[in-house]
Amino acid sequence: MWEPYPEMDHSTQTKLALISEQARKDPKLQFTSIAHLLNKRFLKECYFGLGRDRASGIDGVSWKEYGEQLDENLGCLVARMKSKRYKPQPAKRVYIPKNEHEKRPLGLPSLEDKIVQKGIAHILEAIYEVDFLDCSYGFRSGRGCHHALKVVDNTIMTKPVNHIIEADIKGFFDNVSHTWMMEFLQVRIKDPSFLLLIRRFLKAGYVDADQLVLTTQAHRKVVISVQCSPIYSCTMCSTCGVTNASNHEPKVSAPWCVTQMISSAWFNIRKMLKVLSRPCERGLRSFLWNYTQRKPA
Repeated sequence: MWEPYPEMDHSTQTKLALISEQARKDPKLQFTSIAHLLNKRFLKECYFGLGRDRASGIDGVSWKEYGEQLDENLGCLVARMKSKRYKPQPAKRVYIPKNEHEKRPLGLPSLEDKIVQKGIAHILEAIYEVDFLDCSYGFRSGRGCHHALKVVDNTIMTKPVNHIIEADIKGFFDNVSHTWMMEFLQVRIKDPSFLLLIRRFLKAGYVDADQLVLTTQAHRKVVISVQCSPIYSCTMCSTCGVTNASNHEPKVSAPWCVTQMISSAWFNIRKMLKVLSRPCERGLRSFLWNYTQRKPA
């Protein structure tokens, strides 16, 4: 269940709680008007919810510098979003050690883009948290790999377990299909303005060694990427036979995510379909088609 964040005022909490309650009561409900929630007041709360000492993006603007004219900056930002003129800047790509031989790429958004992404993430969480499987732990508020490992430990110690399988979807942030990601989001969301914002974030690209790279890849540390990943994986669970169709409960007793890498994994659906023996793509398309008939909010 969605829970309010400390930086939110009462009105914002009420709106998001109402969305969450509507999503819980009607699993087939579609939301047609949510972009208007990204107003000046809401984005101001998102600004104060950001880390104040985090690395800046390609624009070099820090949290403190943006806040020196906060009301003016947010007013301009909201005006650009309403007129569809707002376009996210490319992320600044940096590398951190992954192990002794490899480095992991990270995408650092600009400060303004972080504000918008945080607002989008709050709305997505209010809608989708009620849809997520209880066995999903990755990139969810109040959950993480330690919680998943605790459940795995309890399962191993108390149930008749004969085999343990560890799975790692290699490079899932580099292989996620943006086309399928948008298809999955449209199962619940039918607000074209809100979907346009997400699509622009996914296609913003990144700057690496002063070179602009336009890509279909996602980025670690980009809020949109990590917030959408459990949506992607849980939708796959529902359509590829990992869950029971009648009650959406998992067919497996252990968490779908032994660590965050599994339940929150972004992966190329076509690669997965080649591995699975069942005709998943036909079922997936049928699933998406059936949900287009959902009743709008």
